[in-house]
Amino acid sequence: QDIVDFGNKAVADYLEFINDSSAWRHVKDDGGAKIYTQRYKDTKLDVVKAVVIISRPISFVRSSIDTFEKRAHFDHSISLEEVLEVIQKTDVQTVTVEYSRSYKVMMVAPREFVTVRTARDMPDGSHVFVTRSYTEYEKEPPLLPDVIRGHTHLGGVSFRSIVVDGVDSTECTWLAASDPKGWVPVSVINMAITNAVPLARMRTYIEGLPY
Repeated sequence: QDIVDFGNKAVADYLEFINDSSAWRHVKDDGGAKIYTQRYKDTKLDVVKAVVIISRPISFVRSSIDTFEKRAHFDHSISLEEVLEVIQKTDVQTVTVEYSRSYKVMMVAPREFVTVRTARDMPDGSHVFVTRSYTEYEKEPPLLPDVIRGHTHLGGVSFRSIVVDGVDSTECTWLAASDPKGWVPVSVINMAITNAVPLARMRTYIEGLPY
């Protein structure tokens, strides 16, 4: 129950962030995605929000990205993602503990993360899945040589059905606040996370699938 509560708190924090319009600063547009930033609570790290509209129904969008293998077509930062344990599975919510690892980028070592992922169908028909690092998981894998354990303060994506010019479409809102740890300066982290938003590629990938 502690892990379920942890996941529920992460969802509440995610919804609070994306629905708070007062602090977001629009920084750029990228392939149809609007990208915003604000400072993450009492840290020097930025939290990044990106919003894109995909001209496909929400059910099609969700089924197009529901596995790591599918997401790898547009998210080129993650080399491995696996479920360590299913904590809860109901008609409206699934809570899992997951392990993921990023690719090495030039001289920057790969990062790994142990997170709780909470996927929930919302009463209004929208869907969210939210991740947050969990440091008290007793079965977490040992640290690998030359890999640094990063920390996801908060991350996730939500999907909401909308109609655009008579076309059933999906509004996707992506959020990320992550600390890769190690020697990377905060200014570089903030710049990199803004440039690493995968929503434009996700939109291109999904709209290019047979429909």
